[in-house]
Amino acid sequence: MPVILDAVHGMAAARRLEVVLWNIDTDTERAKAFLQQHLARYPNVVLRFDPGGQQFHGLGAPGMPATFIVQAGITRAVFGGYKPGVERDILSALQQVLATQGPPAED
Repeated sequence: MPVILDAVHGMAAARRLEVVLWNIDTDTERAKAFLQQHLARYPNVVLRFDPGGQQFHGLGAPGMPATFIVQAGITRAVFGGYKPGVERDILSALQQVLATQGPPAED
């Protein structure tokens, strides 16, 4: 996950990207502590709480962990589970989506 977060963080300002971590555990305090300890340097990370995972599974999540690449409200890619090399696959899909988006936004 840090590989993906580092890559997205590097693109975040120009591309207005956001990473949503979906927590389905019932212990929200533990998740908040983890976010503060390990993810504070990623301002584009949002932690969403869904104890029990009802919304998470309603989105069609194939299991844990799950990665969705969503562009303009449309799901462009879904990755479920973990296998060696999945970070590379996710980054490749993200780069393809960004390539169709055009140049970075200017403020």
